[in-house]
Amino acid sequence: MKRQLFLGISLFSSLIGCDCDKSLLGPHCISCEPHCIVLGEHTAPCCKNNEKKDNFSVANQIDENGDVIDKNISTIKVSQTKSLYLYDINENNNTKSQDFNGTICYRVVDENDDNLVYLNWKKEFFETDDNTETSHTKIDITIEKNISKQAIFNIKWKKNSSKDDTNCENKLDGESNSTDHFAIIPAKYVFGIKSEIKAGETYKIEINSTDNDGVVLTNYNQTLDNSSDKNSTLIFIHKNGDEEDNNTIKLQFSDGVATKDDFNISNVGNYKLELNDTNFAQIDEKDTPEINRTIYGTFDIKVTPYKFKINIETNKTSNNKPWLYH
Repeated sequence: MKRQLFLGISLFSSLIGCDCDKSLLGPHCISCEPHCIVLGEHTAPCCKNNEKKDNFSVANQIDENGDVIDKNISTIKVSQTKSLYLYDINENNNTKSQDFNGTICYRVVDENDDNLVYLNWKKEFFETDDNTETSHTKIDITIEKNISKQAIFNIKWKKNSSKDDTNCENKLDGESNSTDHFAIIPAKYVFGIKSEIKAGETYKIEINSTDNDGVVLTNYNQTLDNSSDKNSTLIFIHKNGDEEDNNTIKLQFSDGVATKDDFNISNVGNYKLELNDTNFAQIDEKDTPEINRTIYGTFDIKVTPYKFKINIETNKTSNNKPWLYH
């Protein structure tokens, strides 16, 4: 009778919460959810995985209590410093401390090919503060000379290890990717065209997508054709300052450069060539304001007459000498 009670669940020594694998259920583990029930002094096989699992991600904003205000990662502009938060995710998917002490490695790679590295390994040391419930740290990153339509943070960590003793290239205690993906966009367009041209005359223009220093970003391949938020427009500026869309210009960027051999403007006046590409960072349309994910550039052009035509009419006086009539 006592044996029957033991094989039931009336005699057990403890309840242990765990994330157990049902395939590991043994004779002493009654169930996986919500608890693994351990009988007597036996340790059930399914309770081997009850140790807390660390996991890390990156977010736009975290408050002073460690709660994620914005778990997304907004569009990043190349060459400009971006402040983000590296944080420890626990089983409730928030940042309450997991009592992690050690080094976190992080880098930025392409979502589909981690061999495309946009930011090399950086390190941060995490140390739990007994006076706070949070586990996160602010990071400032600057991505140089690389752009991407879909990038992610690749994260590794090693417990009880200093920054000096941690080699990010090695296999560490754990690895994960950020929960959100994001775009890295060019800093600006650089225009290669005269600021003053002749009406009706044909010119060759060149426009580059670049970083802050004017370095061409060779993986920018976009067609600006005034569709799907990819616009290239020539705007006429009236004397009173009003603007009028005058013409659309199709520009094909290949390896970061767009050229047009037959650029011309027929009428004299002041114009503005305006480019904007919101399509490149389309992946961030739900978490980044349009103004912050648009690649934008303008260039002012003054168009002067090609030439002046002057008609002179001559007449002869009574003494047969010419004179000018005007």
